Amino acid sequence: MKNKKKVKLAATDTVVAGVFKKRSWPWLFVIAGAILAACYYIIFLVEFLGPNKKCPETCCDNFYNYTFHYGNFINTLWIIVGVLVLIAILCALIFIRKRSLVVTDAHIIYTNGRKTRKIPLSTVESIDTGISSVIVRVPFKKFKFAKLKNKKEVYDALLNLLQTPATVVTETVKTSIPAIAATTVSLPTTTEGKIRYFQTLLATGVITPEQFKKYTNTVFTTDFPSLYTK
Repeated sequence: MKNKKKVKLAATDTVVAGVFKKRSWPWLFVIAGAILAACYYIIFLVEFLGPNKKCPETCCDNFYNYTFHYGNFINTLWIIVGVLVLIAILCALIFIRKRSLVVTDAHIIYTNGRKTRKIPLSTVESIDTGISSVIVRVPFKKFKFAKLKNKKEVYDALLNLLQTPATVVTETVKTSIPAIAATTVSLPTTTEGKIRYFQTLLATGVITPEQFKKYTNTVFTTDFPSLYTK
């Protein structure tokens, strides 16, 4: 049995937490069922009180007794209403998952149901906003956090964090790039630093655009495997 890792945060780590709007669309099935039942009962009531009554007043002296003239139809009606309610419950269980969004000084942590994404801020290329949403772009991928009540607060917090300069730490490592194989270079240890390094090699003609794409893709999938795993 595989152990599932859970992301735990101290209270001081959180810069801002996203507040999502509640999704209540499955309950439209329940409302539809209630309206359907109400409409037919109103029709029966109008008929009971009007001149087109199906039986003499002595036979059906109240509305409850009168509805027995439509017994089979009413049974079918309530079956349909029950099915609509069941659909609403199933949709709520399957499609409406618990969501949370936490922004720390180093990561964006997004949970949707049982799936958690931990996005390092160092990989974020740009951020944008939509209708009640914040859009975060990382290399080769885009994340959209929709239905946020505090969209502006989350966006402002991310913008402030991304504008904070990061410290680049380098170390001497051996590279396996064909164009500069068997050489020792000072390669940054951060993802951002590595990408800039490859951009320099591309600009100076040491590597080709195809090699640049291959190397940068390897950097992101190696440094952040969970981010690029579907």
